[in-house]
Amino acid sequence: MGMVSRVTADDCRRSLSRNRAEALLEAMGKAHEAVLLHIESMAVATADPAKYDEAYKLARWQLSDASLKRRINFRAVYDGMSAVMPVEDAAALRNLLEEDGAQSLDSADHVRRWSPEAVAHDWPGYCEASAAIRDRMKKRLVQEALVVLPMLQRVLRSSTLRHDER
Repeated sequence: MGMVSRVTADDCRRSLSRNRAEALLEAMGKAHEAVLLHIESMAVATADPAKYDEAYKLARWQLSDASLKRRINFRAVYDGMSAVMPVEDAAALRNLLEEDGAQSLDSADHVRRWSPEAVAHDWPGYCEASAAIRDRMKKRLVQEALVVLPMLQRVLRSSTLRHDER
């Protein structure tokens, strides 16, 4: 699998160009793909609550890494696009950003609660908890896809962005 491209907040604080907006849209899509791929890997690693599988450690790390990159990209979208969006879109984006922060705390709590020792001690419980948090992550991706991606597309269709000079 290729690297997930990242667009930093500094990239977005500069004058927003059409190319930069397109990069945000592409990076968001790639970040979503990576998270979904690693959600599936984690599902495979935790599929059998009766059989402890050490493979979950790598899958968990990869999912955490992909999720962090998605959050970085989401923040870049917020920083880069909120100033050029209609007020109602910017408010909806701000709400998603706040919800993303809450989900980040939820994920951190899950990792803290389910240390490797706790997982080894209660594999069936971990499998159940892992499935629940993966379900919340998938719902978040759907929410972003339904809300943020159309916003980015509307901004790209608008005339508020400068065209890059070639």
